[in-house]
Amino acid sequence: MLKIDNYHSLSIEERQKQQEYIDDVFGDIDFIKKRQWAHPDFVFAFKQEDDLFSFFNLIIREATFDDKKTKIAGVANAVTPKHYRGKGYASQLLTQAQPVIFKQLKVEHALLLCTDDLTDFYQHLGWYKVNSKVQFQQGNDIEHYQANTLLLSPNEPIYPKNINLNGLPW
Repeated sequence: MLKIDNYHSLSIEERQKQQEYIDDVFGDIDFIKKRQWAHPDFVFAFKQEDDLFSFFNLIIREATFDDKKTKIAGVANAVTPKHYRGKGYASQLLTQAQPVIFKQLKVEHALLLCTDDLTDFYQHLGWYKVNSKVQFQQGNDIEHYQANTLLLSPNEPIYPKNINLNGLPW
């Protein structure tokens, strides 16, 4: 049921369907509408044939944590279509994805920019909140993320003071 695809190998129809689900969840948020976003490298999904139960996009990036280059996995657009919510698909997907993210993709940490209403959900899955100053690129400018930043680490938690995403956010 867990399926991992290179984002660029998805068909136009698959990308459009995912974008419809993403817009349904995040499309009314001004912060999101007014910014440019990184394109995913991978899509992790629970699906069976054409039935998409839950998915998230993943961006692999070398970010900077307190002046140290750090290979991270940026988790973006975690979505469960309305008719599948409340059945545990997102929790299972995020949990089953961890060994792939840390062991196969060999990232040091996963990073999620998160809304207030979802912070508790992710914290129950092992993510932890950091009070880092997070910066990202927008055109020729640098902006700072003001909301929740969550990390997931394979070993001990870290709490960097500064995080530079070194590119567009996700």
